Amino acid sequence: MQLVMDQQHEWRGDVFDNSASQPVGRLGQPLFAEDLFTCEDWEMEMRVYHSTRVAVLPEVWAWIRLFDDGSRVERATTGKPKTRAQEIGYLRDRLKVIERSHWLRGLRADLAAELERFREETVLKLARLGFTESG
Repeated sequence: MQLVMDQQHEWRGDVFDNSASQPVGRLGQPLFAEDLFTCEDWEMEMRVYHSTRVAVLPEVWAWIRLFDDGSRVERATTGKPKTRAQEIGYLRDRLKVIERSHWLRGLRADLAAELERFREETVLKLARLGFTESG
C-alpha cells in the first residue's frame, strides 16, 4: 500500500484491499467519514496512517482524473473554478480532517509542524472568504 502527499498537499494512493487482514480493513465501517462532503478519502488515509506503518514517498504514483459527467452535483470539477460555497465547503472539510488528526501520536516533529502550518493556512483561507461558524 502506498500513500503519497504531493506538492499541493493532496494525498495520492493506490486502491486498497478492504479485507480484515489488510490495514484498511482493520479500520472498520464506515470506511469513509459520512459527515464529510469532500476530503473523506484523506480522512480515511489519515486513519490508515495512524493504524499501520506507512511509507511516504516523495513522488506521485497515481493520478486522479475528474471530469464533469453530472455525477458530482455541488462539487467542484477539474477545469472549472470553484464557487465560493464549494471553496468554503472544501476548506471546512479539510479543517475537520486536520483537527481530527490530534490522535496522530508519534508523528515526527517536522510532520506535526507541517500539519499545523496547513491547518493555519486553511483557517486563513476561510477567514479571507468571510467564513464564520454561522456560515
